[in-house]
Amino acid sequence: MWEGFDPEKLFNAEYNEGQKSLLSSNGYKRMRDFCEWTFEQSKGTVIVGGGHSFYFRAFFQSFMDLDHEFIGKTNIMHNSAVVSFTLERGEKDGRVYYRIDPDVKVLYKGFKAAKK
Repeated sequence: MWEGFDPEKLFNAEYNEGQKSLLSSNGYKRMRDFCEWTFEQSKGTVIVGGGHSFYFRAFFQSFMDLDHEFIGKTNIMHNSAVVSFTLERGEKDGRVYYRIDPDVKVLYKGFKAAKK
């Protein structure tokens, strides 16, 4: 690898617990835990996340404004698709909220067309 290569600084699978049971799992809680983890990282850290297309659709549905129309809230991503977005954090009345900035950029492949 390159000088100074340290996989511990580049890859963190601490919360990857493999296949999740559909009945004994809370995906929304895990997504919020991920959001919380991102804001615990050093400022300026770029986070690259990977996962299943259905996970990303649920992530967009959960953290994009309800009234914002976005293809990623209804359609799944192509295999190996790449998108870029900014995750924001805010607090109101002592409660933490996360939001995806609507300016999502499709970098590679994008989203599948809806099935007819």
